[in-house]
Amino acid sequence: MSNAAAARLAAGLDALGLDALVLLSPQSFTYATGLRVPTHAVMRWRHAAALVTRTGVEAVLTVDMEESTVRAGITDAAVHVWKEFREDAMAALAAMVTDHLGPGPLRLGVETDFVPVGAMDRLTALLPEVTWAPCEEVVARARTSKTPDELATVRSLAQASDAALAAALTASGPGDSEHTVGRRIVEALYSAGISEHRSLIVASGERSWFPNVGPSDRVLRPGDVVRVETFAGAGGYQAGVARTAVVGGPSAELRRAWSLVSGARAAALDLLRPGTDPTAVYRAYVEALGPLGDRAIVFFGHGMGLDLHEPPYLTATSTDPLEPGAILGIEPFVMVPGSFGLQVKDVVALTEDGWTMLSDRLDGGELAVIGG
Repeated sequence: MSNAAAARLAAGLDALGLDALVLLSPQSFTYATGLRVPTHAVMRWRHAAALVTRTGVEAVLTVDMEESTVRAGITDAAVHVWKEFREDAMAALAAMVTDHLGPGPLRLGVETDFVPVGAMDRLTALLPEVTWAPCEEVVARARTSKTPDELATVRSLAQASDAALAAALTASGPGDSEHTVGRRIVEALYSAGISEHRSLIVASGERSWFPNVGPSDRVLRPGDVVRVETFAGAGGYQAGVARTAVVGGPSAELRRAWSLVSGARAAALDLLRPGTDPTAVYRAYVEALGPLGDRAIVFFGHGMGLDLHEPPYLTATSTDPLEPGAILGIEPFVMVPGSFGLQVKDVVALTEDGWTMLSDRLDGGELAVIGG
């Protein structure tokens, strides 16, 4: 656990008057320990938990299937193991808490937006001297400002995503299928040493205005709008980049629409800095879209890191503070059913007085032209 992460979680303990945190979500476990348990995120009954006190991670719980991975990756905390199909994970968790903190009375934080109701009921019965308090908001706040190691990881993933999209678009043209474009994106990621990817999107022509669709057998034709997006991943972290291209060359209508989207992106980025009201950033974006404003999606940007989406959000109603160290996916996205969908997603990190671009392989303000 990094010193920065430990200090931020300790501040959350103080804010809520807690003795410790019991973190069970894959994202929070990874943030606290620095280790992503491989099957934890996809098989949530394989519970893993981190017991976090003011001095750091006191102990961790893992399923027996993942014991070797956890013991190799976490060497500075006690490791407790529960046996899948033979033991109740919540009973093992209760025993871990008692071993390290005693029976109570205790006040412990738990992520109530993640733990199933049945599991919470068993924990409450097993630890009658423990008062449980929701801690998801303070953990999310701690995770908002990234540590230097997190920033380096997300930067490398953003650049890999951007480079993979650039390589695939450069190689593609009329007659290629969306599946071919998607294969090129994934091949470029793996060739760059990235072994994980999420949310591959390739949407062309009449499919371009559907927000979250994977590649199909549709063949690219001259004049098609082509939207591509991918999230490179590593160790539980991910960074997504999206680009829009046109096959051959844009029509006058498409040039006008892209000019509005690119200008709105620039107007919002001009306001983006720590301390800015996120609603002001979103308002500047929508107003600069002009006649396309009523087609804008409901956010201009969102946090990124251990989740595809996490705070802070840039919306019309957001109260999320914008702080140095936050990493944002800024995402102008306009859908006009019957015409086109236009999207660009870049990854930026907030600095002390502004922001820096992490996805810098392609210019997100430019409409790419392929096969021309």
